[in-house]
Amino acid sequence: MEDIRLEAGRHHLAKGEAATNGADWASARAHFESALLQFRGPDLLLGEGHAYRGLAGAALGAGDPAEAEARFRQAIRSYRDVRALLDRVDDEGVASEHRNDALEGEAIAQVTLGELLLRQGREAEAREARDWARAAYDALSGRPSEASLWALTGRLAVRDGDDEEAGHAYSRALALHERFGDLAGQATVLRAMAEIARLEDDFTVAEGYLKRALALARQIGNKRLEARTLAGLGAVARQTGDADSAKLAYEQVRELAKKAGDTEMLGFAHLNLGEIHSLEGDADAVSHLREAVRLLGALGVHHAVAAALHHAASHALGLKRYDIALATAEGARRTWRGMDPIRGVGQALRLEVKALAGMRDWRSVLAVAHVRADLVGDSQPNAEEVREFYRQRAPSEWLDEIDALSPPARMADAERRVAHALQPLLERHGLAVTDLGSVAAGLALLDVLRKSDDPALYRDDLDELPNDALEEMPPEDDAFFVIVGDPNTALIAEPGSDESE
Repeated sequence: MEDIRLEAGRHHLAKGEAATNGADWASARAHFESALLQFRGPDLLLGEGHAYRGLAGAALGAGDPAEAEARFRQAIRSYRDVRALLDRVDDEGVASEHRNDALEGEAIAQVTLGELLLRQGREAEAREARDWARAAYDALSGRPSEASLWALTGRLAVRDGDDEEAGHAYSRALALHERFGDLAGQATVLRAMAEIARLEDDFTVAEGYLKRALALARQIGNKRLEARTLAGLGAVARQTGDADSAKLAYEQVRELAKKAGDTEMLGFAHLNLGEIHSLEGDADAVSHLREAVRLLGALGVHHAVAAALHHAASHALGLKRYDIALATAEGARRTWRGMDPIRGVGQALRLEVKALAGMRDWRSVLAVAHVRADLVGDSQPNAEEVREFYRQRAPSEWLDEIDALSPPARMADAERRVAHALQPLLERHGLAVTDLGSVAAGLALLDVLRKSDDPALYRDDLDELPNDALEEMPPEDDAFFVIVGDPNTALIAEPGSDESE
């Protein structure tokens, strides 16, 4: 006679999964917790692992990544307990089946944990989880869940700039989804393949993939998937210069994401709308960027917070609020240091040079222009040109001071000068330079920018040189790396050469 606990546990698992599909996170949590109380023994330990995994998914949907990570790790321990238990019995028949189920359960948990870690910028840990799952699937044969492994592999390859490897991985994922009739999985992979095509400027192919994905999402009535697919179409529209279509797509994304309870996608919709409105000089830009920082910051999606602060800095430059531009650019720099230390930091430093030039703090301009060239001179050639532009106009004693410093010492000197330039603004609003890069400081600065009608602040007190001896930096290629499309595929892309910085 079957243990009544098994029957009750499976009942709650099914109810929890149904609640998760309906984005009813509170009910999902309640059912998975009830399931957890029912399960113990190999079968029961397996159920415990499934319940922890379900709780992790519910926590993710409810916007609690820290709890989700903890629950995934609990699930992994439960699956390992199953295998440890089976090591003490005959590895045949049911025992072998249980072992494979536990192995697959942990592989699924490792892949989903890897996705979470990747969104948080913890790439090394994400790769470790992926590698464990890959070894597990090598020991299994043809499981439908293996498609998620190849999807994560594709995303990691995109991060590495290896489009060939990404295309291969996504093709394997798509083949598995087609083999097992998983329409939602097919749509998800098609979105990822569209992102690769978009990054390669093959917009017709990208749009074709996305339209196929959109039809599948609507066929199965998955609003979350529909929202993320529309975000991809918005990215294509932006890159092809169709701002109106992009705005329409992101507004649709916003509404669908709200209905689906997809907080992450809602945050990305606000981020992209903020960037578009900023390019058009629209005051709504700041409100959208603030909402993006609030939503994505709460989820721990820090790379997106940095992008929002970067767009805010660009917007502040357009308003000639150079102090706020400098503060938000410094916030972006500090946030990007651990996850995009070359490309992202270099772009943040570029805006810091512009902001300091607007403040006419020429000695600091020279310092920051130098550290930017030290950091990204090879990958962002204009950094070298900007540095030389200011060197040619600077007094020799300034050049002697800078040339005597090592690159790390130049960075420390530049950071000190930026902190000094920011001191009046930060003191007025109860902030310290060490706060910059935090979500709370970003929200405070965006509130100042949104409410401020003060005239631009200039510094005309430097009289070592004639006013025209140092001037704002020469024009350079304005291509800026922003977060577009699906946050789970290519998180950073190069959409165009507008004054988006």
